[in-house]
Amino acid sequence: MTLEDEPRPGAWAQRAACRNTSTQLFFAADTVSAAAARRLCRCCPVRAECADYALGLPDLTGIWGGMTDGERRRVRQALSCSESTSGLGSRARRAG
Repeated sequence: MTLEDEPRPGAWAQRAACRNTSTQLFFAADTVSAAAARRLCRCCPVRAECADYALGLPDLTGIWGGMTDGERRRVRQALSCSESTSGLGSRARRAG
């Protein structure tokens, strides 16, 4: 899936620190470019919105909200596990 196939980011993207930066920086395969992209994300005023956008789109690639594909995958897995666990705990309390 390509970025063109995904829903467009919201109005927050107009305030992003990267708005005038080449997108190649965020999709580069080398670690030097990835580090530069992550540094830019670190001081971005809409980093949280960007990360939320990317977390909602599992097939999205590149660095978004300061996270790589793999980091976002781990966050989604952790969120999924915590939702499963918290749901189980409330059912157990009601049963007891």
